[in-house]
Amino acid sequence: MKLKLLLLFMGIAQLGYSQIAKIQFIHNAPDISITEVDVYVDDILVVDNLAFKTSSAFIDIPFDGNMAQISISNATDESDFLVSRERMLVDQENYYMVLNGVFDADGYADAEPFDLFLYEGARLEA
Repeated sequence: MKLKLLLLFMGIAQLGYSQIAKIQFIHNAPDISITEVDVYVDDILVVDNLAFKTSSAFIDIPFDGNMAQISISNATDESDFLVSRERMLVDQENYYMVLNGVFDADGYADAEPFDLFLYEGARLEA
C-alpha cells in the first residue's frame, strides 16, 4: 500500500517538475548507529529503510531546475536528518548516490565522516 501511494504521489509530483534523473541509492556506511536509513529528495520520501550494504532500484527523481535537496535520516528517527545536501542534477542523466562514512565516530579510528557521493554515468544494464 505504501509503495502504491508513493508511486501515485511521485506521478502527481512529476506534473509540477520538468526534469527527471534516475538515481540508485547505495548504503555503504558501516556505522552501526545507522544500519538503516531513509532517503528524501526535496522533502519527499523516496527510499524507506535502506539497509547497510544494499541498494535501491533506479528511481525516477523529478526535480525543478538543476539542484535537488537530498536528505538522509535515521530510519528510527525520521525527524532528525543525518545529512542534507544540494546536488546538481542533469535532466535524463543516470546516477549512483553512495552513502558512505561514519556518522558517530565513537569506536571508529580514522573514519571518514558520513556524506553523500554522487556519480554520474550510471549504467542501467550490464
